[in-house]
Amino acid sequence: MYEDLAAEGLSYGPAFQGVRAAWRRGEETFAEIGTEALGRDLNRFTLHPALLDAALHTLALQDGVGIRLPFTWSGVELYEGGTGADTLRVRLRATSADVASVDIADDMGRPVASVESLVVRSLGEGLVSGA
Repeated sequence: MYEDLAAEGLSYGPAFQGVRAAWRRGEETFAEIGTEALGRDLNRFTLHPALLDAALHTLALQDGVGIRLPFTWSGVELYEGGTGADTLRVRLRATSADVASVDIADDMGRPVASVESLVVRSLGEGLVSGA
């Protein structure tokens, strides 16, 4: 997946290459996210920004839509129990062509974060430097 994204102009460093596995079921995309590159920094955040970013990389798995980036967030909840989680389970559910809901849990199934509505926008061809 990261080689395909790099070919489209989006290159991610080791700490941001967190998608370990991903699969789809209808309008839902599931993923396991984690990275050893974050080390002790995990405990500084309820949800580490690099892991949140990696969770959204699964947007690239939607058929034929190209690169899609977060645009508008609503109904965001962050739960304290997930602090320090190094492995996350993610579910993105498309609610329309440009909107998804996001649920993130730790590897024990405890909720870490949820997003009721995430509006995404396609990145037009040639808008990424180096593409």
